[in-house]
Amino acid sequence: NILLVNSTKSKIMYFKTTLAAPVHHTPVSILGRPIERVQSIKFLGVTLTETLSWDLHIKLVAQSLQRSVGALRHLSSRLPTCLRKSVYCAFIQSRILYAISVWGSAGRESKLLPIFRAQKKAVRIVFGLRRVRSLGVVGGAHAQTKSTFNANGLLSVHNLYSLMTIMEVNRDILRHRLNLANFFRSRFGRNLDYQLFSKLSELNCPARNTSITFFVCR
Repeated sequence: NILLVNSTKSKIMYFKTTLAAPVHHTPVSILGRPIERVQSIKFLGVTLTETLSWDLHIKLVAQSLQRSVGALRHLSSRLPTCLRKSVYCAFIQSRILYAISVWGSAGRESKLLPIFRAQKKAVRIVFGLRRVRSLGVVGGAHAQTKSTFNANGLLSVHNLYSLMTIMEVNRDILRHRLNLANFFRSRFGRNLDYQLFSKLSELNCPARNTSITFFVCR
């Protein structure tokens, strides 16, 4: 397999920590053509930065969702609720789900708030909800949106991250014919085992069943 490198499309990026001192790197060239050094690049749909921070990727996802929310708002008066929900799953939830098990661990949950806010806007449009906060009900808007998520089988971005991570871990373990509970107890101790099954319990998932089925969109 003869691999030909296109120097005009190639980029180079040096990974470092946020506290690392500046280092001079020797310029890299291929066949006499210099390779551009970049601080961030999109690779297979995921934006990587030289510090391996997911802030930029989350920002770009949130911007993409805002555009989709605008399109959904434009279509909302012409589509019934069932079709608006299908549009939500196709253009908003699918965008959130893409590689979320990688970038969803961005650190503090607050870093995912831009995506969560766009998600809540979309849900309000899909189900024709109004912001009850304007009526003076403290926390009413949050409670109304949360109940709508639960009633319609939808998950927030935080729960989608937990769900996809658990599913991928379970898939990898089943591939090696290992028991999920015994694996985590032997490798990470009972503390992480307790945390994992607590999260599974929150998602109403049969943790000790080797066959797990999730329905995110109906």
